[in-house]
Amino acid sequence: MNLLRTWSTVLGLSLTLAACKKDKVDPTPAVTVSPIIAGISPTSGIVGSSVTITGTNLTGTAVVTFNGTTSAFTVSSPTTVTAKVPAGATTGAVTLTTPGGTSNGILFTVVLPQTIISLTPTAAKVGTEVTITGTNLTGATAVSFNGTAATSLTVTNATTVTVVVPTGATTGPLTVTTPAGPSNAVAFTVIPPNIDRGIAYG
Repeated sequence: MNLLRTWSTVLGLSLTLAACKKDKVDPTPAVTVSPIIAGISPTSGIVGSSVTITGTNLTGTAVVTFNGTTSAFTVSSPTTVTAKVPAGATTGAVTLTTPGGTSNGILFTVVLPQTIISLTPTAAKVGTEVTITGTNLTGATAVSFNGTAATSLTVTNATTVTVVVPTGATTGPLTVTTPAGPSNAVAFTVIPPNIDRGIAYG
Protein backbone atom coordinates (compact mmCIF):
# COMPACT_ATOMS: atom_id res chain seq x y z
CA MET A 1 0.00 0.00 0.00
CA ASN A 2 2.84 2.36 0.93
CA LEU A 3 4.54 1.56 -2.38
CA LEU A 4 1.36 2.41 -4.24
CA ARG A 5 1.07 5.70 -2.40
CA THR A 6 4.69 6.52 -3.22
CA TRP A 7 4.17 5.88 -6.93
CA SER A 8 0.98 7.92 -6.86
CA THR A 9 2.85 10.81 -5.29
CA VAL A 10 5.66 10.61 -7.85
CA LEU A 11 3.16 10.45 -10.68
CA GLY A 12 1.31 13.44 -9.32
CA LEU A 13 4.48 15.48 -9.06
CA SER A 14 5.45 14.54 -12.61
CA LEU A 15 2.09 15.62 -13.95
CA THR A 16 2.28 18.86 -12.01
CA LEU A 17 5.75 19.63 -13.39
CA ALA A 18 4.61 18.81 -16.91
CA ALA A 19 1.66 21.13 -16.54
CA CYS A 20 3.92 23.88 -15.26
CA LYS A 21 6.19 23.49 -18.29
CA LYS A 22 3.20 23.74 -20.62
CA ASP A 23 1.93 26.83 -18.84
CA LYS A 24 5.33 28.54 -18.91
CA VAL A 25 5.04 31.94 -20.60
CA ASP A 26 7.61 32.75 -23.26
CA PRO A 27 9.69 35.90 -22.70
CA THR A 28 8.20 39.07 -24.11
CA PRO A 29 9.53 39.53 -27.66
CA ALA A 30 11.93 42.43 -28.19
CA VAL A 31 10.19 45.57 -29.36
CA THR A 32 11.84 47.40 -32.27
CA VAL A 33 11.30 51.13 -32.56
CA SER A 34 11.52 53.21 -35.69
CA PRO A 35 14.45 55.63 -36.02
CA ILE A 36 13.65 59.34 -36.12
CA ILE A 37 15.93 62.01 -37.59
CA ALA A 38 15.55 65.32 -35.76
CA GLY A 39 18.10 67.25 -37.79
CA ILE A 40 21.28 67.22 -39.88
CA SER A 41 24.28 69.56 -39.82
CA PRO A 42 25.22 71.07 -42.14
CA THR A 43 22.20 70.99 -44.46
CA SER A 44 24.34 71.43 -47.58
CA GLY A 45 27.82 70.45 -48.70
CA ILE A 46 30.05 68.99 -51.37
CA VAL A 47 30.73 65.33 -52.08
CA GLY A 48 33.08 63.95 -49.41
CA SER A 49 32.03 66.36 -46.68
CA SER A 50 30.83 65.10 -43.29
CA VAL A 51 27.23 65.39 -42.13
CA THR A 52 26.10 64.85 -38.54
CA ILE A 53 22.69 63.24 -38.19
CA THR A 54 20.94 63.64 -34.84
CA GLY A 55 17.77 61.94 -33.66
CA THR A 56 16.47 59.03 -31.61
CA ASN A 57 16.67 55.23 -31.88
CA LEU A 58 19.69 55.38 -34.20
CA THR A 59 21.50 52.40 -32.64
CA GLY A 60 21.89 49.59 -35.15
CA THR A 61 21.89 51.87 -38.17
CA ALA A 62 22.67 49.67 -41.16
CA VAL A 63 22.20 52.04 -44.10
CA VAL A 64 22.39 55.81 -44.66
CA THR A 65 21.32 57.26 -48.00
CA PHE A 66 21.49 60.68 -49.64
CA ASN A 67 18.53 60.85 -52.01
CA GLY A 68 18.90 57.11 -52.59
CA THR A 69 22.70 56.95 -52.82
CA THR A 70 24.32 54.85 -50.09
CA SER A 71 26.82 56.57 -47.81
CA ALA A 72 29.69 55.53 -45.54
CA PHE A 73 28.83 56.30 -41.91
CA THR A 74 29.72 55.86 -38.24
CA VAL A 75 27.24 55.36 -35.39
CA SER A 76 28.51 57.49 -32.51
CA SER A 77 25.61 56.95 -30.10
CA PRO A 78 21.88 56.16 -30.03
CA THR A 79 21.30 59.79 -30.99
CA THR A 80 24.16 60.57 -33.39
CA VAL A 81 25.36 59.21 -36.73
CA THR A 82 28.10 60.80 -38.86
CA ALA A 83 27.95 60.23 -42.62
CA LYS A 84 29.98 61.22 -45.68
CA VAL A 85 28.27 62.76 -48.71
CA PRO A 86 28.79 59.99 -51.29
CA ALA A 87 29.95 60.35 -54.88
CA GLY A 88 26.93 60.59 -57.14
CA ALA A 89 24.73 62.07 -54.43
CA THR A 90 22.12 64.61 -55.50
CA THR A 91 19.98 67.07 -53.60
CA GLY A 92 17.19 65.28 -51.73
CA ALA A 93 16.27 63.46 -48.55
CA VAL A 94 18.78 61.94 -46.12
CA THR A 95 17.39 58.79 -44.48
CA LEU A 96 18.76 55.94 -42.39
CA THR A 97 17.62 52.38 -41.76
CA THR A 98 17.82 50.34 -38.55
CA PRO A 99 16.23 47.03 -37.51
CA GLY A 100 13.24 49.17 -36.54
CA GLY A 101 12.69 50.44 -40.07
CA THR A 102 13.54 53.45 -42.22
CA SER A 103 13.53 56.94 -40.76
CA ASN A 104 11.88 60.10 -41.96
CA GLY A 105 13.83 62.12 -44.52
CA ILE A 106 15.55 65.49 -44.07
CA LEU A 107 16.46 67.64 -47.07
CA PHE A 108 20.18 67.93 -47.88
CA THR A 109 21.50 70.11 -50.70
CA VAL A 110 24.50 68.77 -52.59
CA VAL A 111 26.71 71.68 -53.64
CA LEU A 112 28.34 71.03 -57.00
CA PRO A 113 31.94 72.22 -57.58
CA GLN A 114 32.20 75.17 -59.94
CA THR A 115 34.41 75.41 -63.00
CA ILE A 116 35.68 78.42 -64.95
CA ILE A 117 35.54 77.80 -68.69
CA SER A 118 36.57 81.17 -70.08
CA LEU A 119 37.24 84.85 -69.35
CA THR A 120 36.27 87.81 -71.54
CA PRO A 121 38.57 89.61 -71.95
CA THR A 122 41.59 87.63 -70.84
CA ALA A 123 43.64 90.81 -70.34
CA ALA A 124 42.54 94.23 -69.11
CA LYS A 125 43.39 97.24 -66.96
CA VAL A 126 42.25 97.85 -63.40
CA GLY A 127 38.62 99.00 -63.41
CA THR A 128 37.64 96.97 -66.47
CA GLU A 129 34.66 94.63 -66.31
CA VAL A 130 35.45 90.95 -66.94
CA THR A 131 32.87 88.28 -67.74
CA ILE A 132 33.53 84.85 -66.25
CA THR A 133 31.81 81.92 -67.95
CA GLY A 134 31.63 78.50 -66.34
CA THR A 135 29.43 76.02 -64.50
CA ASN A 136 27.80 75.98 -61.04
CA LEU A 137 28.69 79.61 -60.38
CA THR A 138 25.50 80.29 -58.42
CA GLY A 139 26.34 81.46 -54.93
CA ALA A 140 29.73 82.90 -55.89
CA THR A 141 31.00 84.95 -52.97
CA ALA A 142 34.46 86.03 -54.13
CA VAL A 143 36.68 86.43 -57.17
CA SER A 144 40.44 86.61 -56.78
CA PHE A 145 42.91 88.14 -59.22
CA ASN A 146 46.24 86.54 -58.33
CA GLY A 147 45.33 86.81 -54.65
CA THR A 148 43.68 90.24 -54.78
CA ALA A 149 39.96 90.11 -54.04
CA ALA A 150 37.54 91.87 -56.35
CA THR A 151 35.28 94.33 -54.56
CA SER A 152 32.57 94.33 -57.20
CA LEU A 153 31.01 91.16 -58.61
CA THR A 154 27.60 90.21 -59.95
CA VAL A 155 26.26 86.67 -60.31
CA THR A 156 24.07 86.75 -63.41
CA ASN A 157 23.19 83.06 -63.38
CA ALA A 158 24.75 79.62 -62.84
CA THR A 159 27.07 80.08 -65.82
CA THR A 160 27.98 83.78 -65.73
CA VAL A 161 29.64 86.14 -63.25
CA THR A 162 30.79 89.67 -64.04
CA VAL A 163 33.53 91.32 -62.03
CA VAL A 164 35.63 94.48 -62.10
CA VAL A 165 39.43 94.16 -62.06
CA PRO A 166 40.35 95.48 -58.60
CA THR A 167 43.01 98.00 -57.65
CA GLY A 168 46.23 96.18 -56.84
CA ALA A 169 45.48 93.22 -59.10
CA THR A 170 48.44 91.66 -60.88
CA THR A 171 48.85 89.16 -63.67
CA GLY A 172 48.21 85.60 -62.52
CA PRO A 173 45.49 83.07 -61.77
CA LEU A 174 41.85 84.13 -61.45
CA THR A 175 39.56 81.99 -59.28
CA VAL A 176 35.93 82.08 -58.18
CA THR A 177 34.86 80.97 -54.70
CA THR A 178 31.43 79.48 -53.94
CA PRO A 179 30.14 77.42 -50.98
CA ALA A 180 31.89 74.47 -52.67
CA GLY A 181 35.27 76.20 -52.30
CA PRO A 182 37.63 77.81 -54.82
CA SER A 183 37.37 76.97 -58.51
CA ASN A 184 40.03 75.98 -60.97
CA ALA A 185 42.41 78.81 -61.87
CA VAL A 186 42.47 80.55 -65.24
CA ALA A 187 45.27 82.93 -66.27
CA PHE A 188 44.40 86.62 -66.46
CA THR A 189 46.74 89.42 -67.54
CA VAL A 190 46.52 92.81 -65.85
CA ILE A 191 47.58 95.54 -68.28
CA PRO A 192 49.59 98.38 -66.72
CA PRO A 193 47.78 101.74 -66.90
CA ASN A 194 50.42 103.33 -69.15
CA ILE A 195 49.96 100.81 -71.96
CA ASP A 196 47.26 101.25 -74.63
CA ARG A 197 46.54 98.00 -76.42
CA GLY A 198 45.66 97.94 -80.07
CA ILE A 199 47.13 101.37 -80.88
CA ALA A 200 50.18 101.63 -83.11
CA TYR A 201 52.59 104.51 -82.64
CA GLY A 202 55.19 106.02 -84.97
